[in-house]
Amino acid sequence: MLATIPTGQFIGSTVEHVFFSLGGLYLILLWPRQVERQVATAKITREQGDAKLKRVRPWIGWFLIAWSIFGFISDCSLYF
Repeated sequence: MLATIPTGQFIGSTVEHVFFSLGGLYLILLWPRQVERQVATAKITREQGDAKLKRVRPWIGWFLIAWSIFGFISDCSLYF
């Protein structure tokens, strides 16, 4: 029932899932561009840029987003 939802726990869970979604979006959209910009300005070499992208791969962002959506739906199913 909607009246029995612990408000603080629901808000905290929502903030957690938003945090993971934003982290996933960063890894998908901004991380590769940031590395390419460093390569273009000659702050790092192409090999160092490739090593950075292999260390933290952008597909991990898709995993974080999927995990946060699944977790949010799972949390909502407990409350509703």
